[in-house]
Amino acid sequence: MAVGAAPLQAAVYFDGTFNDADWSLVTISNAAAAGSTSLASQVLAGGNTGSFRTVRPSLVVSMSGGGAIFGLHLNAIAFYNPGTQGPITSVNYSEDSLAILGPGSVQAGGLFILQGGDSYVHRNPFLAISLPAFANWTANPDFSASGGIMRFGFWRGNSNNGSFITEAGIENWSVEIVPAPGAATLSGMGGLLLAQRRR
Repeated sequence: MAVGAAPLQAAVYFDGTFNDADWSLVTISNAAAAGSTSLASQVLAGGNTGSFRTVRPSLVVSMSGGGAIFGLHLNAIAFYNPGTQGPITSVNYSEDSLAILGPGSVQAGGLFILQGGDSYVHRNPFLAISLPAFANWTANPDFSASGGIMRFGFWRGNSNNGSFITEAGIENWSVEIVPAPGAATLSGMGGLLLAQRRR
């Protein structure tokens, strides 16, 4: 009787504390929002279970056509290598979110992956705002065994025809990577889009 290979262990990355040293932040914007900034820091109390991370993008629209700003937050230890840890069959992502300041839906956000120098954001259709300036995001990360090392985090963003500031909290950030040896090569997860780099 042939025995199949045992599944590899899922990799789980979690942060419910959000120490500032455990996170880095890169801000990108389109040309109409070139003066925009994004700030983030740990807040010691008031989270769902204690401390949390507050995210405060300031969208400054300097020309017509609509501005867009993204804050890309990377965890210091959330790395996954499909070549050694196994091709990815599924990614389970969750977070607790809190709106603090701002108009409308406050902030768009979701999972962020950095792979091979490219930035990928998962755009939840219920949260994401249409960004015409980034309409050419079409590529996906490589979840196959030949895919490069991935680093995980989250993103927050705003877009509008006018300037404004929003603030939101994030808590209990969790990413579970489920691999399987010998799994078919996956070209990507639906909804993950290549983020255009700021030139």
